[in-house]
Amino acid sequence: MSRFVIATALALLISACDTTAPPPPMEDVPTAQPSANPGLPATRPVASAPSRPVATAAPASTAYSDKPAKLSFTTGASITIPPPVRVKAKTTATDRLPDIVKQAKVFELGDDKRLLMVNELDMEGKTCAALIAEQEAKMKAAQGDQDEKRLQFRRQQSAEVVKVDGHDVLFGQAMHKGVSATDEQPFVGSASAVMCRDDNYVLVMFMARTAEKAGAPRQLLLDVIKSFDPGT
Repeated sequence: MSRFVIATALALLISACDTTAPPPPMEDVPTAQPSANPGLPATRPVASAPSRPVATAAPASTAYSDKPAKLSFTTGASITIPPPVRVKAKTTATDRLPDIVKQAKVFELGDDKRLLMVNELDMEGKTCAALIAEQEAKMKAAQGDQDEKRLQFRRQQSAEVVKVDGHDVLFGQAMHKGVSATDEQPFVGSASAVMCRDDNYVLVMFMARTAEKAGAPRQLLLDVIKSFDPGT
């Protein structure tokens, strides 16, 4: 069975180490067709990265909720995930994550082939402007990558900075290989948005093995970003 690469894509975004090693396999998912609208900020594959155990989330419901799901951050801020939604059960994507990740949670959006991963990241003393510029540079470098070894695993398709409520949000689309360069499974379509505001540095990733309407992944991610509530 093919492996889902949502956690691998996270590692590709926040790492800048080994430029040749392939990403490791991450998670089993049912086989289906890749999204017609892929995307996610990928930079350079890494052989390994410092990681730490992440606390296991409460058991997920077996039913999809018809109400939005609220996810709170360590700062007291929150975002909402649109229905139908449920927390993904039995996922390996959040078992071990790089130290920069404060928390991560994966949601199924009405289908176990449509996943949304929300990552709260440590700003590591940097400004929001610096973080967005840093990730934009990585994404654009990946978009122009000509290295055949890396292109076997990741093909960055777009990168743009857009304004959401007056704040810069980095949006990108890409294709990621499921397991290895020899794997015959199709590339996984993905999209991502990087937000930084009010001491909150957040990466939201959508990956699908279903056909998506044109522009739907972008709209989904921007709607999630727009739902940001700084709290009190």
